[in-house]
Amino acid sequence: MNPRACYSEFTKPTSTGVLRLDPQSSSTDGTLSGKLIEIDVDEPPEYEAISYVWGKRKDAGQVLCEGPNNQKSMIKCTGNGEDVLRRMQHQTKSRLLWLDAI
Repeated sequence: MNPRACYSEFTKPTSTGVLRLDPQSSSTDGTLSGKLIEIDVDEPPEYEAISYVWGKRKDAGQVLCEGPNNQKSMIKCTGNGEDVLRRMQHQTKSRLLWLDAI
């Protein structure tokens, strides 16, 4: 799996990317998963912005991510990043999250 498959260039200068984090109920093995999607900041959907404590960069966490061409890939994140995603993950609903390091 190629981690770059999850990323693509934005189509507008007013775009940013958010993670649609899948609910806990979508995984049988505890894997975090979601899809990186493009949103227009001039007309954004409701999303939550997350900035978490920076520490030494350790690629301790992973998220199974779906990209724009429906290709799936594991992307690495810090252990802190994985922790905050697990805390934000809803049991039955997906959430739109902007993170400063995904």
